[in-house]
Amino acid sequence: MRVFKHGLGAILFGLPLQVLAEKVLYEQTKHSDLGEIMSGVWVEDGLVSTTIPKEEREIVAAHIADSIHHTHKPQRGMTVSIHGARHQIYYRVLNPGSPFPLAAQVNLYPLTAMDKELADLRWDVGVLGVISLVIALIAVLYISRGLSGPISEIAQGTHEIEHGNYDVRVPVRRRDELGRLASAFNEMAAGLALQEKYRSVLNAVADRTVAEQLITQSGTLGGELRHVTMLFCDIRGFTAITENMPPADVIDLLNEHMTALTDVAYRHGGIVDKFVGDLIMVLFGAPLSTGEDAMRAVQCAQDMLRVRRELNDVSRHSLEVGIGLATGSVVAGCMGSDQRLSYTVLGHRVNLASRLCSIAQAGEIIMDEETYTDSKSIIHAEPMPPMQLKGISEPVHPWRVAQPRAA
Repeated sequence: MRVFKHGLGAILFGLPLQVLAEKVLYEQTKHSDLGEIMSGVWVEDGLVSTTIPKEEREIVAAHIADSIHHTHKPQRGMTVSIHGARHQIYYRVLNPGSPFPLAAQVNLYPLTAMDKELADLRWDVGVLGVISLVIALIAVLYISRGLSGPISEIAQGTHEIEHGNYDVRVPVRRRDELGRLASAFNEMAAGLALQEKYRSVLNAVADRTVAEQLITQSGTLGGELRHVTMLFCDIRGFTAITENMPPADVIDLLNEHMTALTDVAYRHGGIVDKFVGDLIMVLFGAPLSTGEDAMRAVQCAQDMLRVRRELNDVSRHSLEVGIGLATGSVVAGCMGSDQRLSYTVLGHRVNLASRLCSIAQAGEIIMDEETYTDSKSIIHAEPMPPMQLKGISEPVHPWRVAQPRAA
């Protein structure tokens, strides 16, 4: 019911526009996945907000004003520190180009929860990294130990082989590449041991120098013409000495004698060609020459007489030897069959040395004229009358060594 015909006035109720806008903005943006978003409206360098604490508004308003009025390019997203806590400020100008004072929608996002989650994530990643590193170190140590053990054993085995121990073997504990390597090493060691055994046998049945030449030349030493001095040394009266001796004693006596003379031959660079009963044949100049083969042969002959005299002082049986020497061109090489070969020399001078040995008396050294010519600077020898030797067509002019002369 109307009391007055005419209205007297109106009563208006309202809220400031800034407050109303801020309330609507707050209702729309007050929450995020990581926490609360505080919002407000910035107008005329002031911040209107019901969610941003009063002590923080001035700080936020100052950052926004500085960004809008004083920065060449406004930063609509800023990370700032408010009372020691990091915050993210986002703003959007609501009336760009308007003649009225600028207004901006403001969101203030505390980063504390996110920083805590990032810190927790860093911690988790750090712990996981440490655990992974420990596991990796353990795995590396385990693998390296598994690798270094077999490799160290193979290295030690190689060191043993280097020092001549071909009987060394390494344990095969694995079925991988290292296991195959260990098996290959053992096969190699076995092969080397067998080769060394063959070499030892070869050295026992042939002269060492000849054996080395045979090995380096694939088992063949072809025939060649060489200038060689041959030495024959025979025991005088051997049959009479040994005819009543037991066979074992005969062999022991011969082995003692031949061992001593072989050592003498090696000291002077000679090559033991063969043993024939109680005779030893030594070569100087084949398969290798020193250039002083005749002189070495004569010195070897003198040394053999001396060693035999020394043996007579300590041995149960006293033996006497005669020695023949001849120098000249001979055919040298491996001779025999496909199944068995022997390195030796053939020729007229070989027969001559044998004949000179046969005429040498106990303790005598008889040589041909060529040997004397090549060695006269170190010996004193006297000529013997020319003589006809069996199997030699022309007379021979031998020389008998009287005594050594200083070089």
